[in-house]
Amino acid sequence: MFIPKPERLAKPTATETYFDLIQIWLRQLLDEKTISWLGGECRALHVGKGPALGNGYCQRIEMKGLSDNGLRWLIAQEDALINRIEIAIDFHFSNERDRDGTFALFHKHLIRPHHGRKQEIVLLRSEGREPCAEHHIDNVETRYDASRRARNLIIFYKQDLCRITGEVVPLLHLEWRANGKRTLERLGICSVAGLESFDHGRFWAEHLRLVDVSPERLGRLIRNRNKGTRSRVNRYDDRRNGHCLLKYECDGSIQTLLDKYGRQYPIARVLTRIPNDAWLPKAIASSSVIITSEAAE
Repeated sequence: MFIPKPERLAKPTATETYFDLIQIWLRQLLDEKTISWLGGECRALHVGKGPALGNGYCQRIEMKGLSDNGLRWLIAQEDALINRIEIAIDFHFSNERDRDGTFALFHKHLIRPHHGRKQEIVLLRSEGREPCAEHHIDNVETRYDASRRARNLIIFYKQDLCRITGEVVPLLHLEWRANGKRTLERLGICSVAGLESFDHGRFWAEHLRLVDVSPERLGRLIRNRNKGTRSRVNRYDDRRNGHCLLKYECDGSIQTLLDKYGRQYPIARVLTRIPNDAWLPKAIASSSVIITSEAAE
């Protein structure tokens, strides 16, 4: 797929931010009546029956698409321990071509700082009900930048239905998954009370990090490091070598480029930031946008 310059790429017609999943642990088991009510306030509810977490926590509750009423109930559970969350943003587009173009753009330019060397990019497409590996970006439907068990993980995938409004629309769903109490604390979520004041707009302004790299500068950097020179002039083969390295060795992903060669070469020096304003909510509110139970159906 040909990816236009970021400034020429069609921008979303609308954006929506919300918590797609929240997981908590409780010290007291919920009664059946509360479980039944809570199930009606979520798109999906899972009540764990596994081993206890410790420190008196004995029941795991996983809530997807929590409603406003459900969120108020959750915030009132002062003794609850929150240790997993999915922070989501949906981008609406006027057609599939624009949506797919942004998907390809994110694959190439979106990076996550402190991305572990063992955390690999995974590209998938649907084959019936089972996802399978795919390397041609035009056919990819889902992209992970780490395993599901990673403390931090960015995933984005294509959809045709808005979970909030129920509208049929070409949509790109992007989410940041955080696992573990300490990981959530680094994001500013120290307790369930922190969900009420969580600033989605500010979060994505900081974490939707898009960068670009010039093939010429990349090729020159590698040439200088390999030959021990300090050339500031691009040679005829620098562009070709930089382009081939990114496209064929790194599947067109700057994140993969950093993971593979960031320790060998100071690649960060030749990266430039791409403004992310066009993909942020137009009205950056300080309160959360929560999926309602009606829209979750």
